[in-house]
Amino acid sequence: MGEQAYELKHEKKRKVTKKKVILLTIGALVIILVGLFVFVNAFINRSMPQLEGQIKLPILKEEVTVITDSNGVPHIKAANNHDLFIAQGYMQAQNRMFQMEMSRRQASGTLSEIVGEKAINTDKYFRTLGLRRAAEKSYAIYSEESKEVLQYFADGVNAYIHDAIEGNSLPIEFT
Repeated sequence: MGEQAYELKHEKKRKVTKKKVILLTIGALVIILVGLFVFVNAFINRSMPQLEGQIKLPILKEEVTVITDSNGVPHIKAANNHDLFIAQGYMQAQNRMFQMEMSRRQASGTLSEIVGEKAINTDKYFRTLGLRRAAEKSYAIYSEESKEVLQYFADGVNAYIHDAIEGNSLPIEFT
């Protein structure tokens, strides 16, 4: 009988070591964490107050200048009270929207709707105190000038809310 030759080939399998698995896992986690950090940072920064540039508010009668000092305090220069109080409402909402909402809810006794059962006793206290009822009753005796100032301020707050909703930049607490 004749001898037949067989060619034997041995394929080298890639040997996956524990070290490689650990390095790949760490690398993937780092990439995920960096991506998450970038996303969260962009998400938070989109609602930061605008400190430079121009904001167009069609409800203003004349140009208003707002200069924010090194402590973050806005200083408003306006030619008339109408524009001054609209700008003040806009700036306050831009800088303190969540605080304004929480204060409104606390004074009205509706804080627990947002923060849960822990605020029920606080809500009972403020409803008993009646700050909202007192404010509603006292509005009738305000002078027309005072009512106008409150309306201008509210118009500024509402202008900010409209811009923030339209620009998808409401503070993170409202998402």
